[in-house]
Amino acid sequence: MGIKISELGALTSVASNDTIPIVDVSAGTLQKATVANIVALAAGGTGATVKTAAAKTGSGTTVTNTIAAGTTMDNAIGTLLNNDYKLNSDLSANSKHFYFDYQDGKFGYNESSSRGADTFHPFSSGSAPEEMIGNWYRFRAIGVLTNQILPTYGMNSLAVYKLSAGYNLTIHNPSGTKIADVTSAHTQSSPLTVNVKDYNYINIRCAMEQTNADLGWKILS
Repeated sequence: MGIKISELGALTSVASNDTIPIVDVSAGTLQKATVANIVALAAGGTGATVKTAAAKTGSGTTVTNTIAAGTTMDNAIGTLLNNDYKLNSDLSANSKHFYFDYQDGKFGYNESSSRGADTFHPFSSGSAPEEMIGNWYRFRAIGVLTNQILPTYGMNSLAVYKLSAGYNLTIHNPSGTKIADVTSAHTQSSPLTVNVKDYNYINIRCAMEQTNADLGWKILS
């Protein structure tokens, strides 16, 4: 009399060379396969070799669960994808930290890991700088680059002043012709008026290459 599968004892420790009965559909015969063959086939392979991952706990990134040595590669990937491997939210460059942040309905970055409001900088929408100083906008010019554009479509005139210490700034029309110099003589209380009614945009440059300078500006008309 045959034995039902349900009547068999449970195998608590399966070895890779243990065998499982399997029907070869193409040949119409009952064959056998090892556990290693089945696992390799499920992982996309055809042989008995199962690729495994070395143990990894991580350094500089957050890995909430250790991946043990011998873990199959597909299981290791699943572990990483299922919230067990997370990129740290702290990026850095030139010894400065960048913390992705969201405040007051705006995405931006924060200079502090505590993400305080005073160290938060919103990303620009691309149309105009969003950082405000009172009722003035801040525009940062990086060296003498020619693509630092301030859109002025529909505007007649701007008031501008030199917001930061250091090098002066120059303002150019779309053709590249300089139309104004912004110097330390131009302050918030005594700004320079720039006529922009004929331009869709102006280009703002720092007078020194590889140096930053900040311009304060607001629309007059």
